[in-house]
This record gives sequence, C-alpha cells and structure tokens, in this order.
Amino acid sequence: MIQFLRKKSNQKKIFFGMIVLIVPSFLFWGINLDQGDIPKTAGTVMGKKVSSIEFIRNFEALRRELEIFHGLERTAIETSVDLEVLTWQRVLLLAEAARQKVNVSDSEVISFIRTGGIFSQNGQFDPRFYEMVLSRYFQIDARKFEEDTRGFLTLSALRDLWRKEVTVSDEDVRIKYDRRHSPRDLEYVALTPADVTEEITVSDADLDEVHERLKGQLFLPYQVQVLYLERTPVSDQADELNDDAITQKLADEGTRTPFFGQDDPIPNIGAVPELSGEIFKLKEAGQRTGWLAHEDKEYLFEIHKIQPAGPMPDEYARPLLKLQVEQRKKSGILIDRIKDLKSAADTDGLEAAAEAADLTVLSIDNHNRGEAINKVGASAQIDDVLEKLNTGEISPALRTPSGFAIFKVTRIGESDDSQWEAVREELEEEVRKDKEVEHLTEKMAELGAELKINPKAMQVLFPRKYGATGQAAAELPAQANDHEDHTGHNHS
Repeated sequence: MIQFLRKKSNQKKIFFGMIVLIVPSFLFWGINLDQGDIPKTAGTVMGKKVSSIEFIRNFEALRRELEIFHGLERTAIETSVDLEVLTWQRVLLLAEAARQKVNVSDSEVISFIRTGGIFSQNGQFDPRFYEMVLSRYFQIDARKFEEDTRGFLTLSALRDLWRKEVTVSDEDVRIKYDRRHSPRDLEYVALTPADVTEEITVSDADLDEVHERLKGQLFLPYQVQVLYLERTPVSDQADELNDDAITQKLADEGTRTPFFGQDDPIPNIGAVPELSGEIFKLKEAGQRTGWLAHEDKEYLFEIHKIQPAGPMPDEYARPLLKLQVEQRKKSGILIDRIKDLKSAADTDGLEAAAEAADLTVLSIDNHNRGEAINKVGASAQIDDVLEKLNTGEISPALRTPSGFAIFKVTRIGESDDSQWEAVREELEEEVRKDKEVEHLTEKMAELGAELKINPKAMQVLFPRKYGATGQAAAELPAQANDHEDHTGHNHS
C-alpha cells in the first residue's frame, strides 16, 4: 500500500528539517511497549516532565512521518535510523515551537492532507482511500493522524522561522567560490585494504553469523554458461560453416565459460554490451547466435546451461560472505590505524606521525576539485572537506573510494574567475543551505541543554540497545549530531 503512496508524482516534499542534517546510520533495536515495566517519566524538557507515554506517542508519530512524508521504507527505518534520538529532538522542537507560539490551525492540517497528493486517487483527494490507509496500514484513527500531521507541519513552520534568520552576503558567496576554484598542494597518507599485511582469519562462526543475518537477502541473478567460437571475419559465403559443422566445431574447439549474468563481463572477452544483449536473447540450452562482429573478430555463442534466478546456494554464498567478512575486518584495522594517525598528527604533525607509524606521506600539486588523487580516487565528499581547510590545516580521518586518508593543505593558489558569473547563483543557494545547517545545529545544541533524560526509561524502552546500565541514554543530547566521525565508523 505505502509503495503506491510513494509513487504519486505530486507527493509533498517537505523535509523534516529540524532533524537536520545527517540521520545517523545506527541500528534500531526496537521498543519495548510493556507498559507495566516503564517508568512514568521519560525525561524533562525545559523543566517540564515528559511522560513515557508521551515519548512513545512521539516515537510512533516520528516513524509514520519518516515513512509517509519522506518515503523511507519501513525496513530502512527500522535498520538505519536512530529513532530514540530523533524522537527526543521532536519533543524538544515541539516544546520550542510552543514557546515561540508557532501554531498550525485545523484548516492548515486539513488542507495539507487533502491537497498534498498523498491520499489522492485520479488527482482528487479520496476520503475512502484515506480512511482505508489509516485503518488498515497504520491502524490509527483520523484524529490521531491529524494531530501527528499538525506536529509535522509545526516543525516545518519552526524550521521556516529559523531559516529567515539566515542571511547570505556577496562576500560569503565569493569566499565559497575562491575556496572551490583554487588549486591546492596536498600532503596526505592514504590507506587501502592492500596495506593490511596482517593475516585475516574468518571462522565458521563468523560466516554463520553473517549468513544468518543476511538469510533471505542472498539471490543469484539469471545466468548462463555458453560455448563459443571465435574467428577472423570471412570474406566469402562459401567459407561459412553449416549447422552440423558448427555443432561439431563447438564440441571439438568451443570455449566453455563459467556462469555469468547479463551485466557481467563475458568471460575471456570482456564487457561488450552488444554481444551480451544477443546472448541473453536466447532462452533455451542449445540455442545459438549468429556470427557477431566485435573489433577485429567474430564470435558465435551457444547456450550450454541456464541457471535461473533464485536464492543463492551455500556453495556460492559462503565464499562471497567470506570475502565480505575479510573486507570488514580489514576496514576495522584501517579505521583504527587512521584514527591513531589522526590523533598523533594533531599533536606532532602529519609528517612526524606518519614516520612514527612507518607510513608514507604522498603529495600532489595543484589539485583541483573533481580530479582523482593517487591511491584515493575522485570524491566530491573529500573535495568538500578540502575546500574548507586553510593552509597548514589537517583534515579529519576520511573514508575514500579506496579506503581511508588524512590530508594536509600545504598551499592554496589563486582562484580562476572565469566561471564566477556562471555559478554565482548556484553557489549562493549552496551557501544559504550550509548556513542553515550551521544555524539549525546551533539551535539544537542550545535546546539540548534543556533536555534531561531518564536513563532507566531508555533502558526499559530499548533494552537491546542500552542493556542493563542505560549509560548511553544519558549521553543522548550530545549524540544527536555526533554519532559518526568522517570515517563513517559507528562509536556506540
């Protein structure tokens, strides 16, 4: 049902702007709704008690908002969103909206529901469809959903109010341009999986754990195994082989490939979409293509065996999972290594820290945005970080397309003015968004000081996450914007 809602081309795109910035990629552990075990008070906001019932109500409202208004899959919400942190942010922000007298009227709620397109059929709001989705899919009544929607719109209005406090000057835009269009000399240390010399062992228990977690998600695509012949193009039809001769030649001289899919390179030949397209038009073993030209050769393919799409057998899955576990363990080693290097570089400098760790410092002159970097690759995210650094500054530990790296800017050249007029408006909007993020972050930090959480309540509501101590819950306000470093490494 919700898939249908998301396909509406006119679905309202209002972002849950208060929960700004980056939704942390943590594991959602589920919530315990055994009311008898839950403390009455979940925490306090601005000196007022927040009951556990109110927290749970906001928790469920947030899940519906993420699913309906942002189009997040239910499974994605439950596996990649730190909902209790975002719930506390929702509670905080609604309290701040009330303090600032931000109100949303009944007519605004009704208008949003009726005209947003989410509950429309054939371009018109459909009351029966609306009631059916609420009762059958979300299992809530209209009054409760409308109050959830009021909260969502209230947060949007608060966000708009805060956005109006942000100003962008011509100087701000010019600074952004100069930073983006100035070449940089860099020194850096890059680590890739090839730098891991330690022996990586993967036990049966490791594989069993991953296999159990991914059970039902491992599938093989439709694949074929072919026999093929290759030749230089013939100039005379008299030289063409008849079907019987081709059958005999395939049996005697044909090359048999491993199984491969349509998007895979053809074994021994390579990625040639034109050839793959003709091969995958064949649907039964024994069927053949004609002679197909590619570069200076011609190829003829015959289907030898077909492997239908379906669940991946263990003999295929376990080697793939072993590689995955090995890569994960190597990444863990590299993360620890790059974080230690960053800590030492902040104290002793990059060169001294690298020398002490027996690592090589690489360099590149006149690096421009979008260019690939040796042992790193090209990365817009890395360029975003580099353009914010001044001469002599060292970057955070960064995840790269090839592994991890730390950079130091040793020189910043003069910017090229040739693109200024062409990109000025685009940069102004980008600067505005950056400043909005900074402003909202500051607002959230201020509000976080007015939040006190009852660790016992978090321990009971989220037993699998906070365990017996509830320790992590006491740190929730700080975690809201500090879950991950730039390596993407989860600290919890």
